[in-house]
Amino acid sequence: MNNFFNSFKSGVLTLVKHRNGFSYYYGENSWWLLDDWEDKIKSNEYFELISTLKVDTVDLQKNYADFFRKNYYHFLPCLYIDFDNKLLYNNFYDQPLEDRIIGGWKGIFIETSVEFLKLIPIKYRYWE
Repeated sequence: MNNFFNSFKSGVLTLVKHRNGFSYYYGENSWWLLDDWEDKIKSNEYFELISTLKVDTVDLQKNYADFFRKNYYHFLPCLYIDFDNKLLYNNFYDQPLEDRIIGGWKGIFIETSVEFLKLIPIKYRYWE
């Protein structure tokens, strides 16, 4: 397996929109249970805590193109959290993360990967 993706074994690749900027993060499911992190999110401490989970988009694009082009659905995002608009889009089947949101937020489960991936801004579609 490509060394870059060796650590991508038991977690969720997530696109986060915050303050009109987009970043990818990779972490265990517990990081994305927003209701558990409500106080930290409201105080902006959450973003400092997840900073160690940040994945460079250029690295994703290069490594995905080099190794996973044939296996289209490996290592694609399955969660998109828009903190600016208080939206969580989930395509992660193992846990209903769309139900674990903060009051005033909207959580949406997107059943198909194809429909989910259309939500990702083109600039951040490293797999294309």
